[in-house]
Amino acid sequence: MRLLPVPFLLLLWATTGVHGQGLLQFKENRGQWPEQVTFRAETKDAVIWCEMGSILIDRFDASAIAGLHAGRGGDTPTQASRTIRHHVLRLRFLQATGPVRSEGLGVQRGTYHYFLGDDPARWAVNAHAFSAVMQHELYPGIGLRLRQGGEVLKYDLVVAPGTDPARVLFTYDGALGMRLVEGRLVVATTLGDLIDELPLAYQMINGEQHRVDCRYVLKNNKISLDLGRYDPALELVIDPALSFSSYSGSTADNFGYTAAFDRNGFLFS
Repeated sequence: MRLLPVPFLLLLWATTGVHGQGLLQFKENRGQWPEQVTFRAETKDAVIWCEMGSILIDRFDASAIAGLHAGRGGDTPTQASRTIRHHVLRLRFLQATGPVRSEGLGVQRGTYHYFLGDDPARWAVNAHAFSAVMQHELYPGIGLRLRQGGEVLKYDLVVAPGTDPARVLFTYDGALGMRLVEGRLVVATTLGDLIDELPLAYQMINGEQHRVDCRYVLKNNKISLDLGRYDPALELVIDPALSFSSYSGSTADNFGYTAAFDRNGFLFS
C-alpha cells in the first residue's frame, strides 16, 4: 500500500485529561473520521468503530506490531515480516429501523484535537471521550448501549416496557463461521475466535436484579434471542459480552516517536 503524503498531521491533547490506559474510551467523531462513524474506541488488539446500527471490529495482530518495534523482524525485515494481519468483523443488527440518535455517556476529562493536513476545514477540535455509547431506538422501543465491563466489551440491549425483544436479529459480517458452544456464540476469524458470551438478561424489581433466562439461537448465520418468562410491563436488559482482547495494561501501542510539550502543559506527538 502506498501512503499519500500528508503536509501536516498532529494529534494534540491536554495532559490534565490523561487517564489510566486500562479505561476504554469512546471518542466522538467531529469530522476526523468517515461520516458513518459516530464513536471510536481502541483495545489492546482491536479498534472498535461505532456505526449507526452496527459495530465494526478491526482486529489486528498486536504481537507482530510489538515484535517489529522491538526489532525482532531482523536487520533487514522482508515485506512479509512487516505485514500486520487484520480481520474485520461487523456486528450488524438486521431489519433495524434505527437508531435515530447516538449519544456519548459519561464524559471523560480532557479534549482531543485532530489537525489533518493543512486544510483547516478538515480539522476537528474539542472532541470528547466517553465511557459508554447509547444508540437510541435501534428498533422501536429497543436501544443499544456499548460499554466496558471488566476485561470485555459489553453491549446492552435495553428493551422498553411493552416492547417485543423478539425483533432483535443480528449477524457477524466477515466471520469465517459461527457456532454455538455451551450456549456461547463462537465467531471464527483468522486471528482466533471471538466469543459472544452467554447473554445475561434481567429486570429491576423493587431495586433488585431479577434474572431472566436467555439463550442464543443460530440459524442460517443469523442470531436471535430466546427468552424465558419475564414481566413485559417492566424494562428488560439483555447484556451479552464480547471477549477478544484484554483491557489490562495499555489499550494501545504507546511507542514514542517524536514528542514535546509546551509551557501550558500540552503534549504534541
